[in-house]
Amino acid sequence: TVRHLIIVIVLVLYTVFGAPHADADSAPPAERQFKLGGYDRALLDADRLDIEISFQLVVNEILESLNAYTVFSVFATFEETQRRFASGEVDGTFCAITACPQMLDFDTGLPMYAFLYDGQPRQEYVLVTTATESSKTLTDLRRKTLSVPIGYELGEHIADRLVLSEFGESASRFFAQTVYPDSSQTALIDLVFGKVDAVVVTQHELDVAIELNPQIESSTRTLYISPPVVVNLMVISPKATADAIELFDYVVDNFSEYQQSRFILELYGADGVTRVTPQDVTPTLQFVQ
Repeated sequence: TVRHLIIVIVLVLYTVFGAPHADADSAPPAERQFKLGGYDRALLDADRLDIEISFQLVVNEILESLNAYTVFSVFATFEETQRRFASGEVDGTFCAITACPQMLDFDTGLPMYAFLYDGQPRQEYVLVTTATESSKTLTDLRRKTLSVPIGYELGEHIADRLVLSEFGESASRFFAQTVYPDSSQTALIDLVFGKVDAVVVTQHELDVAIELNPQIESSTRTLYISPPVVVNLMVISPKATADAIELFDYVVDNFSEYQQSRFILELYGADGVTRVTPQDVTPTLQFVQ
């Protein structure tokens, strides 16, 4: 896939040009550090091991001049992520916007960060169906199969809100069933081949799929585009030190300046990283609640 190709490019660049050596088991000697984690579903389609390796390499290159480093770990369950975050074992973690309120009170004033899309920390979700006469409206999807890729819980919330506003019933009652494929690419291919009737993905993932397989564009129809929403956040633990926060701010401020960092941004179709406020996040939470 495109994601794996990007990771290969990052690793080749580091093999050719060199990079600081750091991993979760053996970090380089340095006086300053911060530890990051994340629930694998919050990474959307990105491979767990790919992200651990590439993100760590990129961030440690940025921190090298400060004699600092990071260790980045992806956890298999949300419960483990939440436990390590609450205990201070990690200074910050990636989380889906729908899960973040369970981990952190947004009014604490602690830093939060998000990817930028066209200069804004938000992107759109789309509800896509087949380009057939039998799937021209939302009504046509009643008692059909909805596909929501694993990690796209926000998209499922959006579909539920859409159906509730249109028909006064939940998506679980409206659709005959909801299936959860392992990636957005799988979901869209299943749609093209008639295995499912509708898919919820981000606009970026739809664009990537069309780029890889132009047949998807002619075979599908977008029925709904959501308002721009914050999809994922990096949140800082209340137990993080001021030095850890300073280091992460430094990484965010300098992230786009490094060529290899831009490959990481490509994974998510983002053009940067920015610090966000509760005011940036609240509209998304209100939209899906």
